[in-house]
Amino acid sequence: MGQIIKHKYQAIWDTGASKTAISSRVADDLGLIPVNQIDVETAKGSMRANTYLVNIYLPNTVAVAGLEVSESILNGCDILVGMDIIGMEDFAVTQNSGRSVMTFQMPSTHCTDYVREIESERKPIKKERNLSDASDKVHSNPDQALPC
Repeated sequence: MGQIIKHKYQAIWDTGASKTAISSRVADDLGLIPVNQIDVETAKGSMRANTYLVNIYLPNTVAVAGLEVSESILNGCDILVGMDIIGMEDFAVTQNSGRSVMTFQMPSTHCTDYVREIESERKPIKKERNLSDASDKVHSNPDQALPC
């Protein structure tokens, strides 16, 4: 069994990326050996890329083992986390009081459905009286309240 090598790297979560990618620095730091070469489409165009089998450990103790990732030119990060990881379980981005929070959990423990939460918090609306019935009636007494 291989040795576990722990390194910390900056990552960007990208819902527009179908697969996770690593920089050449990560591949070099870890002494990774390519298992394949594939054609990949990036924001900068098409390229041929080495792929590697890696285990990725996230700060919240989530581990993704045996993931095939491609090597890519990444700006501002060393790992681009794609939908192959994001789509495995629960991923959410929330915004409150000017602060964005991204969270990910695996395994899923419950279903988060903001629409359902809002609907369950709504109070039942009292049925309004049909005003067209009252507007047909003539009121001869100016002191009498009209329905509204």
